[in-house]
Amino acid sequence: MEVKSLIPNHRNEMDMEESDDNISDFKQYFYDNLENISKIDVENSRLFQKILYITFLDSLAASICPSCQKKQRFIQLIDTFSDWSDKDRICTTYLVRKLDLNSDIGNQEVREILKNKVKKWEGCGSHYIEITEDFTFDAIKKYFENKNTDFRLENFKHSHLLYSLRNILVHRHQSKKELGTRHPELPFYERYSIINFETKKLEFKEFELIYPNMFLKNLCKKVLDNFLIHCQEKKLNPFSQYYAGDYLLDVLNKD
Repeated sequence: MEVKSLIPNHRNEMDMEESDDNISDFKQYFYDNLENISKIDVENSRLFQKILYITFLDSLAASICPSCQKKQRFIQLIDTFSDWSDKDRICTTYLVRKLDLNSDIGNQEVREILKNKVKKWEGCGSHYIEITEDFTFDAIKKYFENKNTDFRLENFKHSHLLYSLRNILVHRHQSKKELGTRHPELPFYERYSIINFETKKLEFKEFELIYPNMFLKNLCKKVLDNFLIHCQEKKLNPFSQYYAGDYLLDVLNKD
């Protein structure tokens, strides 16, 4: 999708000098905000940080395409400005779960391919599997063509799942979190085990998909940087793009 279709061009053109000043101020303001988010140090701070990072992305998406549906504009933001190389990879564990629940999706070949991948992860003994191990959308879509009209493989892309995370954070105030003190910079699957009280041993249960806070922070910065580069190229005022208006009711902000 072309970037020009995402950003309206109205009442916000600037000359070059004014553009540089506004963009610099805008960048510094939001970089400071992102740094302050990372400094939150209270009980359950990782959850609060995650909520603020994801709503930061959501707010940028709303400013870029205010008339678009929420999911559409959020994914457009990630697709257009994030430079996230893994955004089009398909979540292996979620797709395996979907195939287990719906026998009419895919075929036996793809089921074996995916389950063998998960078994390999189980056998390697690692507590962390990066999503770079996932198949890309293009590599696996051939197994799902014309199989089920209601099934949408793209919903299992990580860019789409990030929007699902947004919904859980905003509406339910919860998410999966990184265990322990490790702070990875890329999304990963975390091995989750439970204690068997009969054998007194840990037993593998599942791999949980985690989008760590450091990843979200870096994603926010990258999206912001690319958004501002576009504003500079088009001489757009980022403040007028971002400003929500004087009234809580949007209909009152119309000219």
